Amino acid sequence: MRGRSLSFSALVVTTASALLGGLCAVVPAQAATCGQVTGPFHQAHAQIFAADGSLYVPLGITVSGLERPDWADFAAADASEIAAAPGWCANTVRLQVSQQRWASDGQPYHHQVQAEVAQAENLGMVVVINDNNEWDTPAAPMPTALTKTFWASVAAIYKTDPQVVFDIFNEPRSQPGWACWHDGGQACVTAKGWHGIVGMSPLAKYIRSLAPNLMWIDGPGTQLDRVARTNAPTETAANTLAAVSHWPIYGARPMSYSIHHPNGPHTIANWRHQFGWIAEQRYAPVVDGEWTNFAADRGECWDDAPQRVPAYLSYLRGLHVGMTVWKLGRWDQPGTTGGVLTTTDPAVPTGFGAWADWRCVNGYHHSAAQRIHAWYTTLNGS
Repeated sequence: MRGRSLSFSALVVTTASALLGGLCAVVPAQAATCGQVTGPFHQAHAQIFAADGSLYVPLGITVSGLERPDWADFAAADASEIAAAPGWCANTVRLQVSQQRWASDGQPYHHQVQAEVAQAENLGMVVVINDNNEWDTPAAPMPTALTKTFWASVAAIYKTDPQVVFDIFNEPRSQPGWACWHDGGQACVTAKGWHGIVGMSPLAKYIRSLAPNLMWIDGPGTQLDRVARTNAPTETAANTLAAVSHWPIYGARPMSYSIHHPNGPHTIANWRHQFGWIAEQRYAPVVDGEWTNFAADRGECWDDAPQRVPAYLSYLRGLHVGMTVWKLGRWDQPGTTGGVLTTTDPAVPTGFGAWADWRCVNGYHHSAAQRIHAWYTTLNGS
């Protein structure tokens, strides 16, 4: 929790590291029926390929304890979720890492991040390091100089590790226009009065100058279609299919554009509009970097999930678009006492229950996880 001393945190990290080592020793490197993916990655024909030439379709889990100010209390929960990844037939673990905590909490935090990366790699996973900026005040809605400092430090550690992917900034949370998202600087001052913002394009090029790792790049507002260009104020969500192509990110390959929790109707037409066109037209690689569907009074819950989740997964499969799910364990308190997509055991997914009873309310412990688990097993099974 806030206010704990570094000596206490160091003790927690030491204990967690021992736990990580134990888990790695007893969990198989990957389920025998599931495939592994090995970097370095390269980009061709608007897709990402592994070292052996196979297509890399991320099938992963997001682990979010490290994004929190009380990250030390979540070390054991993170370890449990990572340990569950092979049983999900996952090939990727995405760690949400706080740029503020990296800067302020020193070596205990750095060691914990490195321990979780090592645990996931020992299980045969690709590891995505996601720069997260949501828990602390001030929480800049876009990258800043601190983001560049974070990546300079992380890249120095992992630039020679082809299994590590850089998810360069979690959910740019503004909708000031594509120019601000892309360029930062004066475009953000003009649009929103924001100073000190680093655009996603210069950030990507900066990171590429530091390391060759595959990058994931979130669209503005976590979407890839809906933000009007600042120099085209009449452009609306109904006619922005070309927005990404008007504001491309060059000089950063290999890279994938990333979407989170697509908005709007749960239809193929809308998904195509949101992001699918990028893959369908072979414009660029794309991944659903974060997606979930569990019963809760939250926007991520679809009221028609039992019917439309299978359609969504089928749509992604047809495009060879992967995703990472959020998330296997609790996210609002330490431990895994009642997971978001699982039972108290993060290896045991929950289902929809009786379809007729599905509803988006708190306290109804059901989710799309059994469907996701089956989807991963089908796609990643040997």
